[in-house]
Amino acid sequence: MEKLTGIVKSNSKSLSRILVFLLLAVTSYFILTGRGFDLITFQNNIQRLQYFGQNYLLFTIMIYLIIRYIFAVVSIPGTGVLTIVGGAIFNFWLALLLVSLSVSLGVLTVFLLSRHAFRNLIKEKLSHHFQAMEQLLERYGPSLLFLLRICELFPSFVINSFFALTPIKTFTYFWISFIGHLPGIIVFVNAGSRINEIEQVGDLLQPSIFLSLSALALLPLLTKVIYNKILSRPIKI
Repeated sequence: MEKLTGIVKSNSKSLSRILVFLLLAVTSYFILTGRGFDLITFQNNIQRLQYFGQNYLLFTIMIYLIIRYIFAVVSIPGTGVLTIVGGAIFNFWLALLLVSLSVSLGVLTVFLLSRHAFRNLIKEKLSHHFQAMEQLLERYGPSLLFLLRICELFPSFVINSFFALTPIKTFTYFWISFIGHLPGIIVFVNAGSRINEIEQVGDLLQPSIFLSLSALALLPLLTKVIYNKILSRPIKI
């Protein structure tokens, strides 16, 4: 029985590694080739999509959730277009809920796959460096994750895979990712009401908006650093 359990665990890790490498290959392909979702295609067909949303609401919700989830797992350029489309098809609050849920579940899937596939392996191979990294991220991990989620400085796949190797708890990872994605999702969902006026997705994130989001993202990390420095000072009596 123990031997069978060991075989199952070994096979599941191998399968997880294959899936992670496949996701990496697909993500790299789209990033390197610059291919992604074309906003114009959706703009030309938005009336049809809105018709389905109005007349087949539950079916449209189900299909949209599945598609948005898949492309949160496979993080390719231009997935923000899908968020804009959600805002154009559904009302603001429903679109916000659907996008937030599907994106958070998508990044959590990659996080769990990467953790199952590589965490123990890397921990064994790089035990000394891994311990130092764990100690650092126990302090600043959640704040750093919040910063990366709001600013999206790196592809989502990279963030998910990196934090899978850290000691961050699964539920903590989920809710911080959920909250960290919200500001950007709100901007894109809100833009759905004027989808035909948008020339390119980059127009939505103007420098002032990006700087505001960056300042919001840095606040928890700076607070944590200052707090730890205060605690590390000796108390003079």
